[in-house]
Amino acid sequence: MFPAEHIAAIFGNVEDIYEFSRTLLADLQKHILTEEPELSQIGSCFLRHVSSTQDIGCMCNNKLSSSFVIVIAGRFTHLYFAMLPQ
Repeated sequence: MFPAEHIAAIFGNVEDIYEFSRTLLADLQKHILTEEPELSQIGSCFLRHVSSTQDIGCMCNNKLSSSFVIVIAGRFTHLYFAMLPQ
């Protein structure tokens, strides 16, 4: 139903976003003080990942094109299901 370029527009950067999130979360977890979380100093985590954060910003620009593909495809979903064997 979806051409390869539509699949790429929707899911093309999922692995990059996952890897960034996983790495940032691991770093945050190392720096959190579980007994007194308000005293945790996590700002350095974000500074360490600033270049990755900029990459994520670029990845989020993909949202417009992926949303467009999903909306257009959604309008034709009923045709896809009508073509399936019963």
